[in-house]
Amino acid sequence: MTNAIKFHDLPSLRRPVLIMGFSGWPNAGEISTGTIGYLLERLEAAPLATIDPDEFIDYTADRPTAQVIEGFIDDFQESGCRFTYARSNDD
Repeated sequence: MTNAIKFHDLPSLRRPVLIMGFSGWPNAGEISTGTIGYLLERLEAAPLATIDPDEFIDYTADRPTAQVIEGFIDDFQESGCRFTYARSNDD
């Protein structure tokens, strides 16, 4: 599990707030991922860290998806976690 978390930045934050969004069943109508996507864009969020999904994801419960076109994999998406941060105007 060494190097499972890869930090892209280590910002100094005064009063951090954590906002989480989940895909899958809790994301009915894409409310979770849509809200997070909106906030990331609006707040001009920057990458903080990513994790190696093989260390944290149970692929028997959350399987990758693939789109196959004419016998070839056209798109492959696996679960993962990314962490971003944004600064408020008073930071």
